Amino acid sequence: MAPLSNVSYVTQWQVWHKPYVREMLSEVERRAPEGVHWPLAVLASVASGYEEQGFSEYTMYATWLLARRRQQEGGHPLRSAHHL
Repeated sequence: MAPLSNVSYVTQWQVWHKPYVREMLSEVERRAPEGVHWPLAVLASVASGYEEQGFSEYTMYATWLLARRRQQEGGHPLRSAHHL
């Protein structure tokens, strides 16, 4: 699942559920070439020519949650702190 183009998941704070983070990082490593750990797999996933755009761990986690855990979290859309 690609992140939505008109949404930013970069906030001043974001709650991360450790079991989900472990599951996400395990998935990253399973999908990487054998022996490649998640930090290098993430860096290698950046498309050529887009290296200067940077990497957002907030976007990675939020996009993964939307794709893998939305139903477990009650199907509620993720909202920014601006909606609180």
